[in-house]
Formats: sequence, structure tokens, C-alpha cells
Amino acid sequence: MSKGRLRACGAGNATDLVAQVGASAAAGLDINRMLATADTGAALQGITKVSPQGTTG
Repeated sequence: MSKGRLRACGAGNATDLVAQVGASAAAGLDINRMLATADTGAALQGITKVSPQGTTG
């Protein structure tokens, strides 16, 4: 009987691990999005400082 409870406990831990990995992946994607947005903004500011009229012509 205690073996059955041990298996159920193990299954619960595995489920929690899967949830933690999913949450970590989502957080990583959000951080990556923020960094990409910041990099793009910095690059665009650099372009406008070099050429205030943009890159046309």
C-alpha cells in the first residue's frame, strides 16, 4: 500500500516539473522578446543619430 502512495507522489512531482519547465520556457521567451525590442530600439536610435532624415537616398 505504501508503494502505491510513493508512485502517486512521484507522479505528482513529475507533473510539477513539467509545469515548472513550461513556466521557465515562457519566462525565457518573454525575456528574449524584451531584449530584442531593446536592441531594435537602440539600433533605430543609432540610425537616426547618424542620419536624422533616415536611410532614404
